[in-house]
Amino acid sequence: MGSTYMPFAQILRDAGLNVIEIDDQWEYRSRSSGGWDAKPLAVAWHHTASETTAENDCNYMTYNADAEPIANIYIADNGDAWVMAGGATNTSGSGVGTMPFSRGTVPEDQANTHTVGMEIGNGGLGQPYTREQLDSAFIASNAINKYCGNQPADVFTHNDYAPDRKIDPATAQAAGIAGWEPGSVTSSGTWSNSDLQAECARRAGDDTLPPPTTPPPSTPPPTTPQPPRDDEDEMTLYAAKDSNGTIWVGNGIHRIAYGWDEWNMAVVRGLAGSGPKCRQALGEGAIITDAASVITIGDGELDTLGLIYTS
Repeated sequence: MGSTYMPFAQILRDAGLNVIEIDDQWEYRSRSSGGWDAKPLAVAWHHTASETTAENDCNYMTYNADAEPIANIYIADNGDAWVMAGGATNTSGSGVGTMPFSRGTVPEDQANTHTVGMEIGNGGLGQPYTREQLDSAFIASNAINKYCGNQPADVFTHNDYAPDRKIDPATAQAAGIAGWEPGSVTSSGTWSNSDLQAECARRAGDDTLPPPTTPPPSTPPPTTPQPPRDDEDEMTLYAAKDSNGTIWVGNGIHRIAYGWDEWNMAVVRGLAGSGPKCRQALGEGAIITDAASVITIGDGELDTLGLIYTS
């Protein structure tokens, strides 16, 4: 298990942010793999896909999610930086092949154990970001990378890492309301990863974007036990259709209405509802692959997906 834990509260306070420590256990909270083997190589940028309070979001990510802890840092709409875990977390899940950064390379599917997870409180469907929120996110990202000895541009979006199933952070237009509008790289308005890297560098006073460092070829090391894969995704989602045929996706705290083409990249496990019909239609833990897999339930059962919702 990794033995490197990050003093996030001190790093962010030294950078001038208002820091809220969720409890007195956060310093050594981590996923099952523990801390990092060394200082993290990059900062992963996410949005929460929720529209609730900072306290609700952080309580869910820290205590109530199936794969808790979900992230290290949470940035609230008022600019507060919540600190939830000092070790590796289940933020990014599985993703693309190797990703090179200035101090090394993230192995395939290993973002959780090699990078810092930062969640920005936003639904991702056009909810405006605030200037305070984006300013704090950039300050936090740059401060963490500086502490680790990384370059400011050592960042990536969740979509850049997992393009087949994630759209965050989004939307670009909603970020523009707060004074910085990146390019959009998906129909869902996902922020351009290169624009994010450039803005991190600009705000750090770095006018250049050095190319990622690719380690030179070397003799394969002796066979050693492999670290755990990052296949613990950040939350379990549930899907169901109401009587009008609207597909709802939720996690027990909030729910959002989607058309099939808007959410078919998401990893959705199980079905909402407590009745035996739901459990028989698709077993708990199965992955929903198409709209036909989603069962219609009574409108009264929609509360099982979450009480806070947007349409």
